[in-house]
Amino acid sequence: MEKYKKYLTVSNLTIAGVVLVLLVSVIVYATKSSNKGERSAIVENSSNVATSTTATSSVKTKTAIVTTKVSYASKCGLVVTYPTVDSKVSFPLTAKGIVDNSNADKLGCSWNQALSRGGTAQVFYNLRKQGWKEAGIPVPIFIGSDVASSTTFSAPLNIHADALGLTSGTPIKITFTELTDLNVTQPDTLDLQVFLK
Repeated sequence: MEKYKKYLTVSNLTIAGVVLVLLVSVIVYATKSSNKGERSAIVENSSNVATSTTATSSVKTKTAIVTTKVSYASKCGLVVTYPTVDSKVSFPLTAKGIVDNSNADKLGCSWNQALSRGGTAQVFYNLRKQGWKEAGIPVPIFIGSDVASSTTFSAPLNIHADALGLTSGTPIKITFTELTDLNVTQPDTLDLQVFLK
C-alpha cells in the first residue's frame, strides 16, 4: 500500500470521482432519452393527415453516446421506413417500408393491397415556393405478400432534377396512394416530405 500512496493523492481522487459522476450522468440521460417515443402530426392539407413516429436509437462508444432520431411516416398501416421524414434524398431512390394491417381495428383503417401491389407512389416538387408540381407519373408500390397481414413494400422512384431546374434543398413530396378497387372508391393517401440533396 505504501508504494501506491503517491498516486492516491486528494487531487487525483477528486478528478477520478468527478469523471465517474459525469460518465454515469451521461449514461443515465442517454438511457432516459432513448426510451422516449414521440408522435407528431404532419398535415399536408385538411383531407390528408399522416402521423410520424420517431424512433430513437443509441450507440455507445468508448468516449461518447451518440443518439439518432429517425421519423417514419405512417397512415392506415402503411409505414415508410425509407426515406425518412425531412431527410435529404437523391434520385433514383427506392422508397421502402411495411404494410401492416394487423392493427386495422385499432387504427380504424387499413391499406388496401392486392395482386402484389399496394397502390402507387408519385413524386412532386415545390421549386422556389411556387406550389407543388408533378415530377412524373405514379409508379406501382410492390408488396412482398398478398396474404400476410404484415409485409414489406418498395416503390422505385426517379426524377430528372437537373432537367426540372431543381437545386439542393428543394422540397420534394412523395405521395403514396392505396390500391383502388370496387370496395375502395376514396383511397387513402400519405404525403412524405423530403428535400433534394
